[in-house]
Amino acid sequence: MSVYLKGPKPFAVVLCRFNDIPAFPAARQQLTSFVSSGGRGGLFDFWRDVSYANIDLSGSEVFGWYTMNYSFARDGSDPLHDGKTRGRLVWISEAIRLCKEHGVDMSRFYGVIAVVNANVDDSSDGRHNTAIAIGQYNGQGDWRHCNKCDEIVFTGNNTARPCASGGSHDTAGSTNYRLSLDNNLFVGQNGWKWCNKCQALCFTPLGPHPCPPGGTHSHVGSGSYRVGTADLGYPGQDQWRSCTKCQCLAFGGDTTPGACAAGGTHDYASSFNYKLVGTNDSFNDTFSSHETGHCLGLSHSWSANPDTEYGDQFDIMSAMNVRAFANKNPPGSSAGPGLNAPTLYKLGWLPQNRVSTYKAISDLPVTVTLTALNRPENGGNLMARVLSPNHVYTIEFRQANGWDAGIGADAVLVHELRSCYTTGQKDWRWCRKCNGLAWNGQARCPAGSLHNYAGSMNYRVVSNDPSHPGQDQWRSCRKCSLLSYSANPGSPGPCPAGGTHNQSGSKNYTLRLNDTTAPGQSGWKWCSKCEGISFSLNGDPGTCAAGGLHDHSGSANYTISGDDPSAPGDPQWRWCSKCQGLAADGYSHCAVDGLAHDLSQSSDYGLSTNDTEYPGQDQWEMCWKCDGLFFTGLGPRPCAAGGNHDTSGSAMVRLMRTEPDLRGQSQWKSCSKCQLLSFVGFGGAVNCPTGGNHDHSQSWDYTLANFGDDRTFLIEEGFLPGQEFADTNRKVRIQVDNINSVAGTATVTIGKTA
Repeated sequence: MSVYLKGPKPFAVVLCRFNDIPAFPAARQQLTSFVSSGGRGGLFDFWRDVSYANIDLSGSEVFGWYTMNYSFARDGSDPLHDGKTRGRLVWISEAIRLCKEHGVDMSRFYGVIAVVNANVDDSSDGRHNTAIAIGQYNGQGDWRHCNKCDEIVFTGNNTARPCASGGSHDTAGSTNYRLSLDNNLFVGQNGWKWCNKCQALCFTPLGPHPCPPGGTHSHVGSGSYRVGTADLGYPGQDQWRSCTKCQCLAFGGDTTPGACAAGGTHDYASSFNYKLVGTNDSFNDTFSSHETGHCLGLSHSWSANPDTEYGDQFDIMSAMNVRAFANKNPPGSSAGPGLNAPTLYKLGWLPQNRVSTYKAISDLPVTVTLTALNRPENGGNLMARVLSPNHVYTIEFRQANGWDAGIGADAVLVHELRSCYTTGQKDWRWCRKCNGLAWNGQARCPAGSLHNYAGSMNYRVVSNDPSHPGQDQWRSCRKCSLLSYSANPGSPGPCPAGGTHNQSGSKNYTLRLNDTTAPGQSGWKWCSKCEGISFSLNGDPGTCAAGGLHDHSGSANYTISGDDPSAPGDPQWRWCSKCQGLAADGYSHCAVDGLAHDLSQSSDYGLSTNDTEYPGQDQWEMCWKCDGLFFTGLGPRPCAAGGNHDTSGSAMVRLMRTEPDLRGQSQWKSCSKCQLLSFVGFGGAVNCPTGGNHDHSQSWDYTLANFGDDRTFLIEEGFLPGQEFADTNRKVRIQVDNINSVAGTATVTIGKTA
């Protein structure tokens, strides 16, 4: 899961058309503004504003229209015709295929947004990609169902719409349907026309038929409509029928037919079962922000009492069940709200100095003033936290402006988190090789979370060798593992883990520069902003710890040896695909092969450290040699890096035994031979540093808090001064004292119940 997201997150927006629906060129410019331009009130502005400029979508590009190998009429509902593969996965896969077919380099994008020109299944794929349907460009909209006569009638003009039931058509509450117009590619039935007198849709090949205002239907000015039948493979509403008496299309799915202009009620004998498509357009800020939130690693938000998914109306991750407002881009579409405070905190977007934390047992009572989340320029606390054993309450203040314009009124919100993930030490990861838990906090990436070494060569860098040609004074950082230059006045440069690089204890590394005869990979450049070395030939300069992208102006061209066991130097230096930097990956040792742990597919775990109030088993500590977590209560144990584990200076970790209501991931156990903690949920034998395989037969089962399982629950909303929330079990009371709408602040007292 994504934590500590920073820097540009560019998306490739791929316009994909079905081969039986024409493309609409106007959509391209609108989508370009929506995704890649600031100041337009679109997706670009949303993520820049809500993240407090920690991320943005700069570098996003729009491609297409490209024609898919799919027909809307035949494949829209079930593109693979297997009854199980969700359409969104197919559209995303097709978008990626089409981009590659047209020579688009996809490696420079964080994810893909597949925009499909019809109302089909759309959402994220659980990774970095999503599909968005924009049915507003498919055919003609503003067709609605009349509650009185059941006919489908056009409402997109100001013309009177006489109804066979008397008076005018009543379309209140109707879906906005879209009909295929002047499109010979669509395989529906031809011969349907709009009547300019009653606004109904009529089948014309059988001659003129009665119209409610009198006489027969008039189709002067009508285009050519096609209506599909229910056996076609596109999503929509069936049970639409043609009346044999008036030839109008009407809904036949209710028990009583509507009134017919020919007298009596509609007669659907011998009619096909037709299917109409509703608009339900996904091209709006709310839906697009929600789905790209999934791409950024966010899950759905909840409310409590009872626990309800999509229940937080103040949080964008409750999908369309939120308090939104009508935005300007696209005009009138829904937008907002922002994210709740605990989610912002988990993503690393709330600075620590703007979050006040209090322990329920020892720090209460206290009074705290909160600044509205959407008025951060005012300074002060953006969130308060109340910690009780394995549980967190958060308090935030929201004002009805900006992306929160739709919430209605100023609101103090209380959320709860049912694990210690946000209160513990983060950057613990699961190793997919040994199944062990390893700390990787020394690999913090400027692009957020940890470095990603997938696809990297094993680079070698020469150290402490004055005779080696090149430029020395390059050193590694103990906090982020990046290699940076140490001899400039601005050295050692900003570190993504905070402050500046800590190069104490580092070797003195030498890099070859401007030497065409040097063996290895050239194209490595020095960044004048962060002093780091990063690869420059991928088209993506990489996220810089100093902000924005790396600046390689003025740099020499460096060459670094890779995947050459005979080359001199220290191995296990890796290229990070996120920040393009070179980082040391040799600090951890995996029991499977003695090399570094592979943490690339892990969630982020948070463990309680040095907290005597936290329930659980203590005497768990980190080994500085292998980065693993092991139980110290039974004495020294062998380490994969050689000798015994070394826990000097380690924090004391407490682990919770698995219980029915405990939030987190269970099936973590200790080995009775080496005492390392590892995940047993996948089964299979795993190497133990003592020899043979781990033995978990004598271990308790532990549950670990992690990013993905740490759900956020809204428990109270819209507090007014004088109102309070009380939890008598945890003895916590939260009362709103004052709301100052002009200053954008709320004052809250957090105390204990009797």
